[in-house]
Amino acid sequence: MRLHSDPLPTGPSTLAATVLICALVLFSALAYGVATENPWLMRVDLQIEAWWHARVAEPWIGLMTVASAMGKPVTVIVGAGCAALVLGWRQRRFPAPWLWACVPLAVLGNQALKRVVERRRPLLDHPLQTLESYSFPSGHAVGSTVFYGLLVLWAVSATTKPRVRLLAIVTGGVVVATIAFSRVYLGVHFPSDIAAGVGEGLVWLALCALVMGRQASSDAGRSTHDGAVPANRTAAAERPIE
Repeated sequence: MRLHSDPLPTGPSTLAATVLICALVLFSALAYGVATENPWLMRVDLQIEAWWHARVAEPWIGLMTVASAMGKPVTVIVGAGCAALVLGWRQRRFPAPWLWACVPLAVLGNQALKRVVERRRPLLDHPLQTLESYSFPSGHAVGSTVFYGLLVLWAVSATTKPRVRLLAIVTGGVVVATIAFSRVYLGVHFPSDIAAGVGEGLVWLALCALVMGRQASSDAGRSTHDGAVPANRTAAAERPIE
């Protein structure tokens, strides 16, 4: 008989709930600081943005432009659609195709938040890029956190090898961090825009992980009911009688 194995590491619900709470606190604190124009936050944002802008140079400008393109709303939305189609075609249970809909939902929801906060972009001398849209939170940070985070969750669920799981987590983290940093480097976002965007994206990602964990538990219960024997019961059955 086939044994059921959890697609996620032990305790995913607890970890996801912890991330959800921390991300909500981070986003709420930054949103409040920006909305009330907290002097300390405004000063730190301006100092960091000005420090990096004074040090921009090639080939880093080109590299950061490429990294930024990887987090464009159209990039992550098309990527999510492709992932849903490919994994659905290959009949992969996890993650469920509808979970990829969280990517466009997160991007659209972020656009609504921008219109509520209405924070202007950084005003710099000789800007590398000029955008007329609002700044807070960063759409690139939100979309890339959700999209690449879902790819990491899929990779973690697809293997039981700790090294492969660790590699997936580190790679996903580096990609998101690079995209997020590129927006500050190119002078189109303040650091707090980026931090809030990552926090918002982590809220979406944690909710996805909670749903996926619940689905895994439901599948495990269904497998047991259909005749699959849990590993601990199998081990007990195979233990010799003393």
